[in-house]
Amino acid sequence: MRFNNFLKQPFPLPERIIPTALTIGAGISLLMLLLQPFGLSGVSVSHLGLFLAGYGLVSCLTLLFNGLLVLRLFSDLHWNVIRQIGWTCWSVFCLGLANYAYTYSLISGFPFSLSGLLTLQIYTFFIGLIPITILVLLRQNKLLRLHKNAAQVLNEQVPVVPVSAAPAQAVVLTAENGKTQLSLQVDDLAFIESEGNYIQVYTRKNGSMAVTTIRSSISNAGTELASYPQMMKCHRAFIVNKDFIEGVKGNAQGYRLIIKGSDKEVYVSRQYTKLIKACFSSQKHAFHP
Repeated sequence: MRFNNFLKQPFPLPERIIPTALTIGAGISLLMLLLQPFGLSGVSVSHLGLFLAGYGLVSCLTLLFNGLLVLRLFSDLHWNVIRQIGWTCWSVFCLGLANYAYTYSLISGFPFSLSGLLTLQIYTFFIGLIPITILVLLRQNKLLRLHKNAAQVLNEQVPVVPVSAAPAQAVVLTAENGKTQLSLQVDDLAFIESEGNYIQVYTRKNGSMAVTTIRSSISNAGTELASYPQMMKCHRAFIVNKDFIEGVKGNAQGYRLIIKGSDKEVYVSRQYTKLIKACFSSQKHAFHP
C-alpha cells in the first residue's frame, strides 16, 4: 500500500526536451559506431558509419515527437511517478518500433515479421524497464528531499508584520462575454485557479473561503490584476495574493503554497521558483489574520 502511494507522488514533467533528445541521440550514435552491436558490423549497406549513426538520429526524432507532441497533452498538475514510468516505457516502445522500421528500410533482405518486431520490443522493454524505474525512483527521492529542505528554510524566512491600514482596493474581473463581472476587494482575493475555459476565484468571505467561477482565462485575470503588486502569477494555472501565503511545502515537482484559510494548495512552476524565494526572503509583506 505504501508503494502504491509512492507511485502516486507528484513528479515534474520533463522540461529540457530538445537538449535531452539531442544528447541521447548523440550518445546512441556514438555507442553504435563504437560497439556495432547485434551483428550490425557485418550488414551489407553502403556507408556503414552513416547507417549506424542513423540510429541516434532516429532515436532523437522519436524522443522529440514524444516530448513535444505527446507529453504536452498532459498537465503537470496531475503528473506523478507512475505516469512518468509509463510515459518512459512508452518512449522505449516507440524507440524500438522506430529503430526496427529504420533497420528494415535500409538493410536489403532484412525480414519483416510480427514475431521479429515483438521480439525486439520485448528485448528493448525489459532492458530498459529496470534502469528506467530505478532512475525515476531515485530522482523522485532526490527532488523530494531537495524541495522539502528548501521549503523548510523558506518557511523560517516568512515575515509576519502588522497588516497595513491602507484603504481597501476594489477590483473587477470581467468574463469573456464582457457582460458578467465579479467585483470584490483585492484584500479579500486569495488566489485564482484556471479550470479549462473558466477561472475559479477564491475569496475570503465571513471568515471562510468562498469560490466563484466565471468564464475567463488566467491571462485575462492577470491583465486586470497587473496594477496590484500583491497579486503574483506563480504557475500557468494560478495567480496568488502574496498577503494570503501562510507557508510553503516541497515535493518532487517543486513547491506548493499554503493559503491562509484554505485547504487547497497553490502550485508553483519551476520558472517562478526564484520569484517565490525572493518573496519569502526579502519582501516584507503582511499576512491577513
